[in-house]
Amino acid sequence: MMHPLTELYSRLISLCGLSLRLGGVALVVGVVCALCQSSGVWDVAQSTTPPLPLARLATAAQLNPVLRLEAALFGPASSARDFAQRCERPLPRVHGPIVSVAWWRLVWDWLSAPNPLVHNPYPTLRAARWQETRQTVALFLVYYLVHLRMVLVIGSAGMVGWLCFAGSHALRRRRRQRGVARLSERLLQRDPVRLPVATGRFLTLALPAPLVQFIASCRTARQLLAIFAAHQTWPASLSHHGDGTGGLLAHTLRAFRLALAHPAATDPALRQAFLLTVLAHDVGKVLAYAPRPTGGYRLASYYHANRSADLVMAAGLWRECAPGQVEAILTALRASAAPSVVPIPENAPPEATRLLHWLSEIDHQAVSEDVADLQRQLAQADIHVVLPRLWAAPAPTPELPAPLYREGGTPYLLREPARMVVLQLLHLDEHPGARATTGRKDPVWERCKQVLHELGATQPELRLTLPTRPRPFQALAMPPALVADVRNDTGNASSCAEGHP
Repeated sequence: MMHPLTELYSRLISLCGLSLRLGGVALVVGVVCALCQSSGVWDVAQSTTPPLPLARLATAAQLNPVLRLEAALFGPASSARDFAQRCERPLPRVHGPIVSVAWWRLVWDWLSAPNPLVHNPYPTLRAARWQETRQTVALFLVYYLVHLRMVLVIGSAGMVGWLCFAGSHALRRRRRQRGVARLSERLLQRDPVRLPVATGRFLTLALPAPLVQFIASCRTARQLLAIFAAHQTWPASLSHHGDGTGGLLAHTLRAFRLALAHPAATDPALRQAFLLTVLAHDVGKVLAYAPRPTGGYRLASYYHANRSADLVMAAGLWRECAPGQVEAILTALRASAAPSVVPIPENAPPEATRLLHWLSEIDHQAVSEDVADLQRQLAQADIHVVLPRLWAAPAPTPELPAPLYREGGTPYLLREPARMVVLQLLHLDEHPGARATTGRKDPVWERCKQVLHELGATQPELRLTLPTRPRPFQALAMPPALVADVRNDTGNASSCAEGHP
């Protein structure tokens, strides 16, 4: 709602403006009428009606481009031609009787006449003046109509042109929505790809010397490391390999170190593309994983491989590589997470298949290094010492049962809770290789089975279904004597320790 005083003020301003405009129009019309009618005084004094300077008016009008355009568009029906013809027919000069009266007397007679607007005692001069006035009005009216017609024509043409442009633009947009958008290099240079992701100073990272040498000549690599610098605590996964703090950066640096030793790093045509593919294959996880307010991370976006391709494009890949290599890198990255789900298209560049194969080798090799290190530490650990605590351990998580489960008197060691307890007892639960297990290739479970077989648990591994758990567990039957012996040995050792300080 407008304040009453403000509304009153605005209305007064509007009335004043309208009054000024109307007053100005009335003043101009009055002056014109007064000049036209008072010209009778001049006619009486000069005894003639001077003709209009139509020749000069026509010459000046010919310089107006609006009249030229109107004449060219409408041809014989042009108002501009009519205007020119009227100017070619000037009115003749009309002469009247000579009156020898002082000029002030003429003005006084005109002002003191009953009707001063038509005061002219000579009908011939008065008729000539009225004819001249009508012709003048007609000329200006024609001149005005010419401009008005051209304004309408130009406005209509502009409206039709705008409608055609808007219609073609809408049609092109509809066609683009049906197909696949194409990004040209010119379009990318004009409107670079941007993603809302934080960056930091990559010089704060502990980078190996070969990586520093590579990023010195590669702007895209510097942008990727700036992203890693701002996400140093991000994990490489949520429940698998590298799920600990800083797992993403550690896995990426390990993969790059292995890539430098790979034969593909000596390929002069694909070296840079290969190293960039390795460096960027997991960078999309900074967008796929989001930190929880209570700690840890949650899945914020599915299929991080697409995010990796988007980020490496936003980092400026299209500026440093040829279009064919850019397409090969993006295709390999999008297919890196699940080649069976997102296979490489048949019309993709042949380099995409090679890059994906090399990247898979590097990724598996990086995971295998962690698994091999975990195997070495498990081989050096004394599993026999942790067995008594393993038998007596409770459930490691609310979703899992205790490692030792009895059914009908036969104890079974369950694989999933057993491996978690063993890793906790050996202080290896934060090891990057602890989650790097695929299928049955679990170094923790294999080491436990090896020790248990040596102690007499020789029955084959089986699948055991618990009443409270629909999914079966991999389990290994334990001889009751073995469980009792281990517990007794632990009890005797504790008694001896208490009796002999």
